[in-house]
Amino acid sequence: MDLLSVTGGDNLFLYGEPSNLVTAFLKGFTVPGPRERVNLGVMLGVYLPTIQHILGVTMFIRLFWVVGVAGILHTFLLLALCCACTLLTSISISALATNGEVKTGGAYFLISRNLGTEFGSAVGFLFYLANAVATAMYLVGGVEILLIYIFPDLTIGGKEVQNETGFMGMMSHNLRFYSTILLFIEFLIVAMGVKFVQLLAPVSLLCVIISILACYVGGLARTLDPSGTNLFPNYMHEGEYLPGKAADRNTDVFQDVDATFFLLLAIYFPAVTGILTGTNMSGDLKDSSKSIPIGTISAQLTTSFIYFLLAFVFGAAINGAVLRDKYGQTLGGGMVVAYLAWPSSYVLLVGSFTSTFGAALQCLCSAPRLLQALANDDVIPVLKPFAKLTKNNEPFYGLILSTLIAEMAVLLGAMDHIAALVDFFFLMSLSILGAVLCFFIMFATHWYLGVLCCALFGAIYKYVEWKGAKKEWGDGMRGLALSTAQYSIMKVEEKEPHPKNFRPQLLLLLSMIYPSETQDVRYARLLQLASQMKAGRGLSIVVSFIRGDPLSSNLREELKKRIEEDMADCKLRGFAKTVIYGENQITGSLSTLIQSVGLGGLRPNTVLLRWPLKGDFLNKMLAATAMDMCLIVAKNVVDFPHMKQRLRGTLDVYWIVQDGGLCLLIAYLLNQHKVGFGLKFVVLENDNNLKIQKDLQNYVYKLRINARILVSNITRNIKKDTEIATVKSAAAVSLHVQKMHTAVRLNEIILKHSANSELVILNLPKPPANKRGLSDYVHYLEVLSEGVKRILFIRGTGKEKLATTS
Repeated sequence: MDLLSVTGGDNLFLYGEPSNLVTAFLKGFTVPGPRERVNLGVMLGVYLPTIQHILGVTMFIRLFWVVGVAGILHTFLLLALCCACTLLTSISISALATNGEVKTGGAYFLISRNLGTEFGSAVGFLFYLANAVATAMYLVGGVEILLIYIFPDLTIGGKEVQNETGFMGMMSHNLRFYSTILLFIEFLIVAMGVKFVQLLAPVSLLCVIISILACYVGGLARTLDPSGTNLFPNYMHEGEYLPGKAADRNTDVFQDVDATFFLLLAIYFPAVTGILTGTNMSGDLKDSSKSIPIGTISAQLTTSFIYFLLAFVFGAAINGAVLRDKYGQTLGGGMVVAYLAWPSSYVLLVGSFTSTFGAALQCLCSAPRLLQALANDDVIPVLKPFAKLTKNNEPFYGLILSTLIAEMAVLLGAMDHIAALVDFFFLMSLSILGAVLCFFIMFATHWYLGVLCCALFGAIYKYVEWKGAKKEWGDGMRGLALSTAQYSIMKVEEKEPHPKNFRPQLLLLLSMIYPSETQDVRYARLLQLASQMKAGRGLSIVVSFIRGDPLSSNLREELKKRIEEDMADCKLRGFAKTVIYGENQITGSLSTLIQSVGLGGLRPNTVLLRWPLKGDFLNKMLAATAMDMCLIVAKNVVDFPHMKQRLRGTLDVYWIVQDGGLCLLIAYLLNQHKVGFGLKFVVLENDNNLKIQKDLQNYVYKLRINARILVSNITRNIKKDTEIATVKSAAAVSLHVQKMHTAVRLNEIILKHSANSELVILNLPKPPANKRGLSDYVHYLEVLSEGVKRILFIRGTGKEKLATTS
């Protein structure tokens, strides 16, 4: 690590807080801004931009209506729910911001680096959609102010169509038409560069502040009809002018929707969002870890106070019937809040419209930058094209996509409909600490949108987990996984597992190194066979032995990487290891590995080998037997099915000796794989065939295994754990001949019953104690398996017992 210290006195003015407050304020609205840090502080970098984004059109054209319908008490409850969500989120994002250095990327950077790639990508993408759709919400709200309150003569079809607010109503078409025009204008402004957006930001915020102050002063100076009746709710159905009273649509002012508490909650919630605006300035902050917590929480508390105070002023100063007149029809089509403003209603009309235009610009400017940060990390491969920037450092491709998404939201044709959609994207990107509250709001307002949003979140999470680039950011989810793994391993005692918990924990021993440009089919099939046995969800460890310099790390890492790639190709989840041994060290290396592999109670219990081609085959078998491990030997492994192959024949299990059920278990696991086998059992015995067949049929029934049972006689008994000895004398020769006769007889039975079987499984005899008996042992098994297409020899320890009791 290189640590550089730079000094320069007056030559470092670039890193000081700009003395020109106007210039600094303009830079505060660059999201995420130029790549060079401009070292903004708490006020200009976080507090003011966040306030500007939170205070928007909904406050002016919907809060009074919410107060009129819900009453002051229920409105306070509604505001408390909304503000609690954002306060919890502010606290959570502040905790993440103080967890280390915060770079460019804002909320997405914080979440992805602390909670993991999958969470960061899912939340970041939904937050991107929230900003893109919020652009449409602000524009539609601005057009509503423009057509209804400022220039009603611009309404296509005349003023009389302003009540046609249905999805296909003429007023909805007006909102779509003019909003599309405004969206195109904003697209051109943002496309020309962030500097043009900066010019409008302070004007917009100043207008909002003046409008709010005008409402407060007007509440004191222009009380229309103070009344305590506004304390209580007046929820009405669509078409009613008073609760339970149908309106005369020609003369009365009636509700255009079924007004309930949760509907009002869905409509108003977007007004409290925008708390992450300052966080998105992380790349331009002097001290992100300090500025984000102070600025975000302060802005959230400030705006919450403003909302509560405005709700109280509206309820205390305006008649309830006027408050419930959403479009101001009783006031000649004027905005209700505008008549409260002092000294003129135009103060609020102009302020509310400019606030919507400015807020929409902020959303349309920040959304493509968030998309570019996601694409630049390459965690969602399909977004890669949006990582490109223009020569002016502008994400133009992201701007085009964001504009198209905003236009689709504009086509919904009503601010209330768009607001409900914005709710869910923001709710899914808000705090984990407030998750319960967020989910309550989601499913209490529009449960079907909640389900859709959760499904979208889950889809993005799994997509990034599956296809996304593997990033190692030291995130909290990985730390949690490590802690959980450590806790689980410590809980698993290092002793023999209960039969119900036994599962094959596979150890694959490979002994051939092959060139990187080719693949050894034998080893590929062995890995695929292991993958086909993974219905047991056991551990898999693949170890490759290479003769060479034990101190050579390059060769070890190269081969390990190739093994991991081969494991990924056949979907075998597990661990790859490489052991480099010197001259005459293979036996010691094998013994050491088998004794030490694993951790605590999580150790391999089954060794999977291919049929021998080298002398180390016996070493592997003896080492596994000495450690009381099961053995699975695959003969003719090249002919075993690959992952995409489908078999329709039978899998025949020859139960020659009682091994505790390991042969049956392996057959069952293979039968669960999509390669596909039918299952048939052949039991070799010399008497009482019917009883054995009935008992075995009952046994597999209790195990819930669907298998066909066949009991076959053999003329001579096969002793358990028969050992093939070295031929040294006439007596030994006689014994050897007898065992060969037995092998021939077994082979005849196998060919008789399993000539067309896809796979045969049978017990593996006890291996010889030394290499001198290896040739006879191999010869015996060759005779036993002659003419069989595929065969698995399995030898258990006798401790693997399949339990038939629950």
